[in-house]
Amino acid sequence: MAVAATETIIDAFVRFLETTEDPSGILDPDVFVDLNVPHWRYQLQGARALADQLRADAPNGSTITVGRRLSTSTGFVVECAYRQDDHVGPDTLYRTVWLLAASGGRITEIVLYCTGEWDTQTQERHAADAPMIRA
Repeated sequence: MAVAATETIIDAFVRFLETTEDPSGILDPDVFVDLNVPHWRYQLQGARALADQLRADAPNGSTITVGRRLSTSTGFVVECAYRQDDHVGPDTLYRTVWLLAASGGRITEIVLYCTGEWDTQTQERHAADAPMIRA
């Protein structure tokens, strides 16, 4: 997959994560989604089902910081960090890795791995007990 095409797909996917809207049609309507979260795994079928799930998980939205973007032979990998104020509490953080397969300029399969939600106390404990060498 060409770099420019990959960047366009990744940018559109991140916009979808931020807004749960897909005006560019980057997601195949029947996209298969495999979500791996702490202590659970579930699957969804379809762009609408994914948008509904994202809205349920972060009803007030998230501020997303995109880390690494890697092309693969079938799509790409996107690393994200999310900050949100929501039902969990203020300044919740979670980190994800999205594995995305693309065909014909659309995302056809998504696999998510998520750290789970870190509240303020967890973030403070982590900073004190396990300082990071890199962000």
